[in-house]
Amino acid sequence: RPLLLLPHLAKSLFICVCLLIALSGVPGAKAFHCQQKLSNRNRNRSIMSLNGATSASTSVSASVSTSASSPLLKVAVIGAGAAGLATARALDRAGITAKIFEKDISLGGVWNYHPHSKTRPVYRGLRTNLPREIMAYRELKWGGDGKTVSYVTHGEVRDYLRRYAETYNLERLIQFGCSVRQLSISMEESSLSVKEENQKHRDWPKFNLEWQEESPEATSTGIKTEVFDAVCVCNGHYAAPSFPHIPGLAENFHGTIMHSVEYDDPEIFKDKSVLCIGGRASGADLAREISFHAQHVYLSDTTCSEAVTEENVTWVPKTMTVRGDATIQFGDEDYNSDNDDGNSHNAPNDAKVDVIIFCSGYDYKFPFLNEKSNIDLSVKKGDRRVKPLYEQLWHAIYPSLAFVGLQHSVVPFPFFEVQADAVTSQLKLLQNKRIQIEEMNASEDDQDESKSAKGESESLPSSSSSSSSWTLPPLEERLEAAERDSDSGGPKGAEKGRVQDTHFLGGYQWDTAIQYAKYANDGGGTGSDDNANANANANAN
Repeated sequence: RPLLLLPHLAKSLFICVCLLIALSGVPGAKAFHCQQKLSNRNRNRSIMSLNGATSASTSVSASVSTSASSPLLKVAVIGAGAAGLATARALDRAGITAKIFEKDISLGGVWNYHPHSKTRPVYRGLRTNLPREIMAYRELKWGGDGKTVSYVTHGEVRDYLRRYAETYNLERLIQFGCSVRQLSISMEESSLSVKEENQKHRDWPKFNLEWQEESPEATSTGIKTEVFDAVCVCNGHYAAPSFPHIPGLAENFHGTIMHSVEYDDPEIFKDKSVLCIGGRASGADLAREISFHAQHVYLSDTTCSEAVTEENVTWVPKTMTVRGDATIQFGDEDYNSDNDDGNSHNAPNDAKVDVIIFCSGYDYKFPFLNEKSNIDLSVKKGDRRVKPLYEQLWHAIYPSLAFVGLQHSVVPFPFFEVQADAVTSQLKLLQNKRIQIEEMNASEDDQDESKSAKGESESLPSSSSSSSSWTLPPLEERLEAAERDSDSGGPKGAEKGRVQDTHFLGGYQWDTAIQYAKYANDGGGTGSDDNANANANANAN
């Protein structure tokens, strides 16, 4: 009978050997073996230097614990909304440790509806203005059966995001009820082992992140600090309501002024005359909802070339001023003069309203990046522009700081995915390089160790080092590109665009998404440009 067990034992041994061989190609396994080699090497060296004293044994354990630090990256993701979840999923899939900080007690970001809230853009009757068939993440289908409604409620969006998080086990990565207070560059550590003394800006610094628990279940209310190899800012672009200046408004208008972020219930406007300033998605939808209850609604849109009235809604040009008698002037003087045919453009010249709702968008706001931070970042109120950014995604100086979900007027969820994949591709290269450094340092060959130490620098491998790996360009090139981008006036160009359009994409999003997808595919080493283009087009579509 013992002889009968031999074939089974041999088979089991063979399976174990195969598993070990397979695991040797996994980054996490490589890091583990690397740490083991480092620990063994330092333990042996420390033991060799022992003289039998108790103090020597203490130094041994200290040496082991210090040298066994993991080469795997630890990345902070700020926000557990659609962008934060997509980013965490991309990082987790690539074997990079992610920790999500979410100030709410549940995930979903702006899609967490709070009735009568004055600080959240989602309102009671909101439905998406995009069909869910194209809004879905590429990994998790949503609708498309021809039977379900395509334009879904905010509650259905929130449920979809929860299902996405459950499907890919992302909730384990989220720290709920946590407010990020401060983000700054760690001046003591770099995300790579070797530092260049004369390098003014280290490309891949680590970050100190200060946060505080604010949930009712919080066990501690003190400020906590953690060090991360990289940070992905995913807190959206609905933080600070924007109010454009309108001459005469403060002096001559005595009705109610509010921003669309405060809107929730259209019934409160019953029998009132309402002006919605801003003709994009929120302005048009609020005008539609309010029109069922209000006496009259004016929708002021800068793209309007001629006033049009349908039932109790009038589409009018840009709101220029509030006159002394509280009437509103729509369009400039040239607009209000007769045209070539001797006819006016039908803009009402004596409109008076009870309520003005600014549907004028939002300014970017990152309260944890402030005057106390040692990070060069410009976020000027009214500009709606964040700089310096390379490809509107990576901080141009410190690419270990990324901003996912910054652009607006896009198909959000799949767009966030390709951005997250692009960021992850570069962090994956960084992690692989750290593992390589650790493995070389763990070698018993002192000559090889000295050679590798002399040859390493704080940058990713150059693009020429691998035919299938795209890497970020050098610092100077990133800064030049970021400066051109910030002055471009958005995709329309400096002549037709505005500073406020820097992060607007609209119909230009497809080319941008394809570019991100190429970065992600090449950076991940998935193969040829043909594959990158195919996947990019799949993502964009």
